[in-house]
Amino acid sequence: MFAMAFGHPGWMGPPIEVVTAVIEAFVGLGLSLVTTWFAFFVAQRHGVKVWVDSALHQARCDRAWPLRHYCRFNKAGPLLSAALAVTASPLIIAIVAGVCMLGEANGGANEITAMCCVASIIAPLALIVWAIAWLKDRVSQAVIAVVPDECWGEDYIAERDDP
Repeated sequence: MFAMAFGHPGWMGPPIEVVTAVIEAFVGLGLSLVTTWFAFFVAQRHGVKVWVDSALHQARCDRAWPLRHYCRFNKAGPLLSAALAVTASPLIIAIVAGVCMLGEANGGANEITAMCCVASIIAPLALIVWAIAWLKDRVSQAVIAVVPDECWGEDYIAERDDP
């Protein structure tokens, strides 16, 4: 809606409410992203495995052990994937915008320019997708627990198993 009005006489820009909402959304995403990466960094640095599941709290309240009966799916993997996607989004947007601007600066769209633009967008995006998959694999191996028991040391598990 605002893009169609851009450049028309008398257009004053988007309403301040829209600008404020967009800024708040980006600040919220940024803070969430920083917190997530900080948590994964601290877990990796201290050799701690991460298990994210709301059932973990219920199991601890019920004093249940082993936790496998409560916790079936570690949500840390999807959390890591989302953090990687949000981290890569500005880079992807910058690549696409930069290539489109270069295409326009070189005289507009002809077949060769269009094919070059598509190739120069696809190649970096493929590299970014590969880098995200590689990073997710590396961080998952180092930080994400396969079973909830990995989040506690062997001493704690042995202590809990003794009657």
